[in-house]
Amino acid sequence: MAINDFSRKRQEIFQASKLLKEDDRIPVHGDDGGHLQELHELKQRYEAAYRAEEKRIEDEYSSRPIDDDAWTKELARRAEVERIDAMPDSEWLVQAAK
Repeated sequence: MAINDFSRKRQEIFQASKLLKEDDRIPVHGDDGGHLQELHELKQRYEAAYRAEEKRIEDEYSSRPIDDDAWTKELARRAEVERIDAMPDSEWLVQAAK
């Protein structure tokens, strides 16, 4: 039983390191080694960095002035994005090339 436990743990560590290397992501599922204690600190650091980036983005958006001119420009930008999104791919490529 101990040999199988060791082999399973080794296999999970191998799978987790493979995901980190090849997919550049932290394993999160049990079958890919996501439950391993060895990944706990890495997950905590990732989550802290993610929250810090979210806060930075929120702070950046909240510091933008809200006035009629800025809002008019934003609505025009959104309309252009929606117009381009509604185009068939071939038309969009022609427009982007201009």
